[in-house]
Amino acid sequence: MSISTIIDKSKELFTQFEPINDTLYKGNYQINDKLAGIYFLNFSERISEEDFEELQYKYLAEEFYKNEDSLQWNIYLLFINSTFNDGLKSKILSNDKYARKLIFKEDEFLDYFELEDSDRTSLPNIVSEWKNELKSVDLQEVYSEATYVEAVDNFLKNSSVKEVSDGVTGSLISTITVDKISSINLKENYRHFPLVRNFNFGTVNLINGVNGSGKTSLLESIELILTGKSNRNSDKDEETGSISAVLNNNIEEVYTPNVTGKYKSRDVKWYSRNHLVRGNNCYQSFNQFNFFNTDAAYQFASSDHEDQINESLKQIVLGAEYTFLRDRIRGFEGRLRPELNIVERELKEQKELIESHTQLIHVLKADSNFEDIKKNIAGNVLALQYKNTFSADDYSISNLYINEIKTEIEYILNQNLVFDLNSLDKLKSEIDEQVDTVNSLINEYNERNAQRIDLFKQHKSLRVKRDKIKSILKYFVIEDYGNIEDSEEQLQKHNLKLSKLEKIKNEFSMLELDSFLNENKRFKDLQNSRNEDFQKVSSDRKEIENEIKILSDNFSAVDDILNKIKLLGKDFLSHHEHSQSCPLCEQQISHSELFAKLDNDFKNNVDKSILEERSKKLAGLKTKEVNLFFELNTLNGLEFIVQQEVPDYERLTVNEIVSHLNFILNGEALVLQEKIRIETTLAQVTAIGGSVSEFKSLREEIVTYLNSDNSFEKRDIDKILLRLEDDIKEIVDDVEKLSQENDLLISNLSKSLQLKEAVDNISEILAGIKSQSVKVKALERSFIKVKVYLDLQDDQSITDLSKALYILEENIKSLRDSENRQQELQ
Repeated sequence: MSISTIIDKSKELFTQFEPINDTLYKGNYQINDKLAGIYFLNFSERISEEDFEELQYKYLAEEFYKNEDSLQWNIYLLFINSTFNDGLKSKILSNDKYARKLIFKEDEFLDYFELEDSDRTSLPNIVSEWKNELKSVDLQEVYSEATYVEAVDNFLKNSSVKEVSDGVTGSLISTITVDKISSINLKENYRHFPLVRNFNFGTVNLINGVNGSGKTSLLESIELILTGKSNRNSDKDEETGSISAVLNNNIEEVYTPNVTGKYKSRDVKWYSRNHLVRGNNCYQSFNQFNFFNTDAAYQFASSDHEDQINESLKQIVLGAEYTFLRDRIRGFEGRLRPELNIVERELKEQKELIESHTQLIHVLKADSNFEDIKKNIAGNVLALQYKNTFSADDYSISNLYINEIKTEIEYILNQNLVFDLNSLDKLKSEIDEQVDTVNSLINEYNERNAQRIDLFKQHKSLRVKRDKIKSILKYFVIEDYGNIEDSEEQLQKHNLKLSKLEKIKNEFSMLELDSFLNENKRFKDLQNSRNEDFQKVSSDRKEIENEIKILSDNFSAVDDILNKIKLLGKDFLSHHEHSQSCPLCEQQISHSELFAKLDNDFKNNVDKSILEERSKKLAGLKTKEVNLFFELNTLNGLEFIVQQEVPDYERLTVNEIVSHLNFILNGEALVLQEKIRIETTLAQVTAIGGSVSEFKSLREEIVTYLNSDNSFEKRDIDKILLRLEDDIKEIVDDVEKLSQENDLLISNLSKSLQLKEAVDNISEILAGIKSQSVKVKALERSFIKVKVYLDLQDDQSITDLSKALYILEENIKSLRDSENRQQELQ
């Protein structure tokens, strides 16, 4: 097909298809009248690296930057019938800068755009074909829910169920369906990296970082939270609770590796895996259908090998039913294999018996040349350069040590490393050089790793400091933040002080101190003076009371005597009516006068005025005593109040003491105002979700960080935070720099050692070299064992030696067979 024909076809495929130069054309590809892609077609017969760079930067870059984002990913550069060297071809196909690059033969180009033909082509359904094949051999129960034991037993008895229901039908309503991972949080106990621990995801997420910075750890945390295991390291679990996530914007999920049932239910619901399969295999399905392996992606995008492309595609395109059917087939295979082995063994035995009989019949018909076989064996022994000499009678597998030699040769060949002594010596030298190279760099590598670990510890410590300092910033919104620390103690003191003032006020208000205010005596002198007065008055009262008692007793006795005299006189006069004299004094007095005299003279002749005088004096003393007692109690009450409040009160007058107390009581308003201020501060602390104890703890730690007790202002805290953020960023940059340096060291080392497999660290390289060294030593021992029997040359091929040994063995077997047949014929 000519270029002109392809151009004509292209005009049908593209709109605005126009030449840019002699070999480059450009056209727009429409789908449903919408621009779906911009295509550059290059028809140059041969492309050099300079030609490619010119296309890249002269045409593609301009087109890329003048289009919107959606079209920037749909710009294509197609090379048609162009030739390249292998290195440039690989470079072009793996380069997706500005445009995607494809290389076509002319027929491949047209097939690429034959959408109608592809629509009409019916692709095979592998699951349907498998089911048909299984049904054709009576194994339809493979795609049912029948147990393995039941289904295999039915098959072996030729009684399989003909009509089966396929797939998993169990109800899994409670198992969630995950449409989105909103965010993920990596706890402190989940690996060292990445340093960032919280991730909020959008619709499309780009994860960027150097090797060792934690990209794989982040991706595996997604795998672990959803499936419970990591496909890369399925035998190792992380700590329970080390990962948490928010799914579908509102479902909180915690990593629980031991809850196998949860992940098994997800495997059944999400991927239709057979629910009879034991254990948690959800991570396998996840990696096959969801988690597109980056290595597989790279292989799919860059490989030119059909097998590799098919292998990577198989991980993606086969659906969930395929997984179920595959697992069931494997389960049946494991259970039917022993039965198949028995049948195959019986068939083999019968076949061998038939072959043996057939050979015997042939031998009986035509005997072999017995002596020729011996000559062949002698030639084989000579070619193998045995160190010992053997006669024809010694020709046997054991005498010629064939099994011993064959064992060592097979080991050497299986290792696929060396094939003669020269290559062994060369490999030993290469390994020694590799060990020297690695050892010369390992200290440098390990030192960087040690620095990374130290930096990570510093990073963790600085983050803790930063978080502590950030935690205290909320307290700076409180106006009186400087007094938060002792606010609770101060509030308690002010409450006690107010209570004490209230008590003083109440007790002070009950004291009548007016009578003392004009006293100029010191309090103690006044108190002593009143006490002395009280004691004297009390003593005088007691003395008067005693006098009154004595007088009262005497007056009572006189009254009794007078009354008796009066009664006796009257009694005498009543019996001596004519008496004209007093019977006591013999004074001449008439009876009537004497009778009258008894009534008058013995009525009021006792003077009791002294008793009345004493009684009045007693009443006055009692009143004075009561007043003094009240004054003493007042002074004692005042003393009780002032002895802790007024220093040197004993030297002050009552008036001065009262002034002091009034001054103290007037301070109640200030105390109350201070209490309200403290309560306001504590209320603000509570309102921001803080506490005094938290503030104290944070302040102590931060003062320790600041190495100062004096500076605790917000501006100082802000400065420290900025410095910490700078330190943290500097550490992260240092860690990345060390990682990049070690990555470069590993990359350069891998190139210099020509390693076939990618490695992550120098220990793996050294371990690989040491493993290779162990293999070489084992190979060396095998060569030594072979040299015990054979004179092995340095350049003698082990492969040729193996072939010669095989021929010798077969000839010896033929010799034994001929001998046996000769005996049978005899």
